[in-house]
Amino acid sequence: MISSLTASSSGSGDGDNKKLEFGWPRLARELAQNACCEAYPRFRELNVKTLLYYQVEIAKLEAELNKIELEDFAQRGTRRDEYQKNAERMLFPRAAADDPKAQEQRRLVYEIRRLLKEYSKQN
Repeated sequence: MISSLTASSSGSGDGDNKKLEFGWPRLARELAQNACCEAYPRFRELNVKTLLYYQVEIAKLEAELNKIELEDFAQRGTRRDEYQKNAERMLFPRAAADDPKAQEQRRLVYEIRRLLKEYSKQN
């Protein structure tokens, strides 16, 4: 069946359209038009696993971020205490260049953002 689809032409169309009557374009069109001919897996279970893995990663990073934020809160009257009120002090490298905890917190925020973006694309 596949070899006959890739080698034959329906004769419709002209010019560039005739070029699409062969090979993968023709096969894709035939499969799309005939549900009984679907020849590709949907990977549903694998997609669900991937989403679950994202959730585990994101939850772990969220817990790490929460721990750092609680530590910030406990540092009353210091620059770290200010991070929860003024994110710029933690997020921008110059403002927190000499604070390793701010750098770690910023790294976590960016990593969470990246994972959430990827997770949202999958979801």
